[in-house]
Amino acid sequence: MLAAHHGELCRRLAGPVGHRFDEAAVSVTGTGAVTVDDGLARFDCSIYREVEAGDHTVVLLRLHAVDHSADQSGGPLVFHRSGFGRLSPYLQKEEIR
Repeated sequence: MLAAHHGELCRRLAGPVGHRFDEAAVSVTGTGAVTVDDGLARFDCSIYREVEAGDHTVVLLRLHAVDHSADQSGGPLVFHRSGFGRLSPYLQKEEIR
């Protein structure tokens, strides 16, 4: 899970395969998964099923393990309406109904 400061990295991950991880601090697991070192969370998954959905393919994953960063202060990177944003820290109790 990318952190709020990973906007540039997110754009690069959508680009040419050969340059996706240029200048990014990453680790590679024994099974070949690449994880971002300062990401908020890392998920060890395998492909469970692929489902065709129009001109897209939805990939369902089987989750094997989760690891997370102790520092969650910046929050997750959120992509919405073609731009990056942040989540509100929390809702007040009165707002949750």
